[in-house]
Amino acid sequence: MNCIVFIGTYKSGSSYDAITAAKEMDYFTVLLTAQDSHIKNKEHFSNVDVMIPCNTHDVVKIKYEIDGLRNRGANISAIVSFIEEHCYIASFLAKEYGLVHSSIEAIRIMLDKLETRKAICGTLYSPDFYEIKNKDDFDKEIINKYLPFILKEPLSTGSKWVAKIDSLADFENEIQMFEKECCSETLLIESYLNGPQFLVETLVIDDKPHIIAIIEQEVSYVNRFIITGYKVIHDHQNELMRSLITAVGDIVMLIGIKNGPCHLELVYDREQWKLIEINPRISGGAMNLLIKEATGINLAKETLKISLGQKPDLTEKYKKEVFVQYVISNKEGRLLKVTGRNKARNCEGVRHVFIKPKRGQLIFPPRSMGHRYAYVIAIGSTANEAMFNAKRAADHIQFYVKEMSAVDYINF
Repeated sequence: MNCIVFIGTYKSGSSYDAITAAKEMDYFTVLLTAQDSHIKNKEHFSNVDVMIPCNTHDVVKIKYEIDGLRNRGANISAIVSFIEEHCYIASFLAKEYGLVHSSIEAIRIMLDKLETRKAICGTLYSPDFYEIKNKDDFDKEIINKYLPFILKEPLSTGSKWVAKIDSLADFENEIQMFEKECCSETLLIESYLNGPQFLVETLVIDDKPHIIAIIEQEVSYVNRFIITGYKVIHDHQNELMRSLITAVGDIVMLIGIKNGPCHLELVYDREQWKLIEINPRISGGAMNLLIKEATGINLAKETLKISLGQKPDLTEKYKKEVFVQYVISNKEGRLLKVTGRNKARNCEGVRHVFIKPKRGQLIFPPRSMGHRYAYVIAIGSTANEAMFNAKRAADHIQFYVKEMSAVDYINF
């Protein structure tokens, strides 16, 4: 029994696409999860053969479960995770069991935004940055010097604990918020970058980065920086895209990535590429589906092949103009209903409509990327037409919410 062990997954998106791909490749799929909701709703994970409750941050307990599988006759072909917080432990364990693994030290650097900054410090790709080592002890003169800037918690993911600061008063207010929301004493200040923003999905194989997709991001600022739109860029031969590809290659080398997936977010600011962040995995959400619609490449599947020691197929099958439009809520409360799903599906060019929250769930205006509650993927004969089709369809999706009561807040 050839088995792939997955450490964590979401109910949908790239992480579950990888599990689906494993089943399509005739592997026995094992999911280690700490999510009670997953265990209680196993029927929602039809491509998972065995689901095992496990503390996915505890190496000893994970090894206990893996050894148990081996003792029962399972041939462990790969240990992987497509969830950022578990990427390091999955690669560490894959190495321990003699399996193909991603660059472990590079993953450690990518998971910490401050370590990432230090790795590329002194190059043109790094924005100015400053480390606050204690939230209760900071230099107001330095704070004023950097204004306007971006304030980050170095271990944050999905735009959580990331805020734009325009004044000292903004900074002091956000510091209070950060104290409530996150436990880290260290904070990171980065100079504010203003320019077009791109995401680059990359697979590094034997020191060589392979650019799978370049995607322009549409950034909205609603409490936090939230990516609400993605446009696939097919022309990689113009001067701007060639310089972007060069920047990616340089950054991958500086971080020390020898093997494995990563995605980079960069801004073109004052005629220079600046790295916002780099993450040791394929982007989540609709990204795998977007790339598949645009190029025919199932990136989750091809990434999995690398972990299995197989040669990935990274050739484009076609080039389609595709756009993803995400939908957010401008109200906070308990979801009563969602309307417009069928209208959106019937719009011109629409390929996929996805609604995440269920009736009765609490939803919020976005404070992280996890607070994006729906998306529409649409195609068009041109990039602008694909964007128009996706946005027009997404406009039909409406969330109706009931304001939260004091009891709701206590229970939440």
